[in-house]
Amino acid sequence: MGSLRNIWSGVRAAARAAQSALPVYACPGAAGVPVSEETALALSAVYRAIAVLADSVALLPLHHYRDLDDSNRERQRRSRLEFLINYEPHPQMDGFTFKLTMMQYLLGWGNAIAQKEVVDGRLESLWPIHPSRVRPHYDNGRFVGYLVREGDRGEEKELAPEEVFHLPNRPADGIWGRSPIKVGAGSFGEALAAQRSAQSFYANGAKPGGILA
Repeated sequence: MGSLRNIWSGVRAAARAAQSALPVYACPGAAGVPVSEETALALSAVYRAIAVLADSVALLPLHHYRDLDDSNRERQRRSRLEFLINYEPHPQMDGFTFKLTMMQYLLGWGNAIAQKEVVDGRLESLWPIHPSRVRPHYDNGRFVGYLVREGDRGEEKELAPEEVFHLPNRPADGIWGRSPIKVGAGSFGEALAAQRSAQSFYANGAKPGGILA
């Protein structure tokens, strides 16, 4: 339980140190503005798009179904997983905040990740982990688990696949999701460059700089 609380504390630490902790993807072309999942949020369109989708999903009840042999499905009305997602994933978070957080991770970083806490074979809680602290672990090309960075010194803890609740966005290898921000880094870089240019122009009193000779 202590390690889970440490990971949850790491979520808040990652948010405070996002600019230095998160990977930066250089934009191709002439714009030359570095783009990351955090810097892209400075674009109002990106921020609003993530907010609308995340808020919409967070407001909805999510149900747990089991596939049947005849291609139908059956609602698991007494599902522990459904209760945790919709009401109380862990003692420090409610269901709405959990769904909102996971959707923001999915839409920004391409991976929504939470560690499962299992006690005596029963799923007790779900603890979100900031995706910037997680990377997939492969052994000879085979996926074997997740490496989670804990603390500020970079120590990594390995979690087995069954210990993690993971929602990937359009994974190329079927495991690790793609960051929409990374995929569109070129376009986002151009928009950020244009935004910075406009800000500089207006900060200069809307007067173009330079000397005519």
